[in-house]
Amino acid sequence: MRSPRKIVETTASCVGLNKPKIEVQRVRNVVRRHQKYHETVLNYGEIKSFLQKLQKEYKGKIEIETIGKSCCGRPILMAKIRGYSGCLRRPKSYKTFIEAGSCGYSWSAVSTALYLIEYATKGNDLTVLSDYYIVPCSNPDGYQNSLDCLSSVDLTFNYPIVLGCGDVQNIPENQFMEAVTTWRRNYRYRSPETEALKSTLLKYKDHIKLFISLQEGPNTSKILYPFGNTVDEVDHIQLVRKVAMAGRHAAKRLMFQVGSIIEVSGMNLGCIIDYMQLLDTQPGSPLFPYIVRVHNNGKRPHKCRILAQCQEIKEAVKGMASNVFMILQRYGY
Repeated sequence: MRSPRKIVETTASCVGLNKPKIEVQRVRNVVRRHQKYHETVLNYGEIKSFLQKLQKEYKGKIEIETIGKSCCGRPILMAKIRGYSGCLRRPKSYKTFIEAGSCGYSWSAVSTALYLIEYATKGNDLTVLSDYYIVPCSNPDGYQNSLDCLSSVDLTFNYPIVLGCGDVQNIPENQFMEAVTTWRRNYRYRSPETEALKSTLLKYKDHIKLFISLQEGPNTSKILYPFGNTVDEVDHIQLVRKVAMAGRHAAKRLMFQVGSIIEVSGMNLGCIIDYMQLLDTQPGSPLFPYIVRVHNNGKRPHKCRILAQCQEIKEAVKGMASNVFMILQRYGY
């Protein structure tokens, strides 16, 4: 890393030789990138090293847990970041769960998850209201294969579906059949990556209040909530939409489109947030599951945009988490 350059300008007085010289010193600080992932995409080995280093430096604040292994034996890692104990009003059971990298080509989503882990660990800005459980790369084989220019598996829609719990009569038959066919062709039964994430979600489902899946996709950036398999609305729809709008307003530059999956993206089966909604068995206590999808043109992110996008998503997550906290407090959940 280059050290700051110093430019020294000396101005002599033209009036008399006995007068003191005026020395002006200007310092130019070059823009610094504090971590490698701020300007480039890390391979999976570098991700492991980064998380292990963070755990070593911040013992007691972050714990790295292996929740399973991929088909090729790569560990699937989850960062558990404990909340700031100074907030006595925060419910002890309130946890925010964030998953990223289900599609092997979601390079920006993985970088954003790493940024959130680092930000939540080094400060109390996020964790003052919630503990954070973050899986930065839930599909390590697909992620590494995509970096190595090999065929990559997309596990974004690899979750069980239940049809008949909501209205499907108003969905055009051709759209319905196309969605079912797409899900069936891409479904990988008992994929170890999906099974590891499902087991972890089942373990903590009673404590997760805000769930976010970081994804990438074409067209505009989106904040989506259930459902993708029915035109029916989720319970507490006004509160769920309010939290999504809070994330949209918190972002400074990204313009998020907000709505249900089927409303914004059409019928999509096997979404993780639909699966999360099925796990929500606590009566009277709403779950807030979302997909935060960032626009991606299918290319590697430019190094000048990675950090800026990470900061934008951080603001959106912060706004959503704060809104969920206020709802839990106001309605006594």
